[in-house]
Amino acid sequence: MRLYFLTAFFTLMLMSNSISYGQFALKNSEWYEQYTSQVWDASDVSNLLDIFEYKSHQKKDMTSKQLRIVFSKYSPDVFAKLNRESDSLCCLKHEEYRELWNKSHPKVDQSFWDMYCKGLIMLMKVDGTLNDK
Repeated sequence: MRLYFLTAFFTLMLMSNSISYGQFALKNSEWYEQYTSQVWDASDVSNLLDIFEYKSHQKKDMTSKQLRIVFSKYSPDVFAKLNRESDSLCCLKHEEYRELWNKSHPKVDQSFWDMYCKGLIMLMKVDGTLNDK
């Protein structure tokens, strides 16, 4: 019984340290201030889709219009989750996900990616590009 409690205690300690390290890494990212200050919603995604021609190599039949409908049906809770996830991915794996975008969608340049990373990550989550990772 004592061994069980010690194992549980050390497991919890390790988990809390990894969570703390993840938060530390996120907050020390060069992108932290930029992306965590942005809070995206359906209108932001719609505006992003107006700026460029969306096309996915993953789901060739998914259009900008369909994506607008999908995003318009999301609740604030879903957007809160998408914002948190895209904060992490934009901060911690900024270049890795730009490369993924450029392999699976029409290429964007560095400045466009830097400005719209959160929205582009959200699009990849919805179109299935990130589900394959």
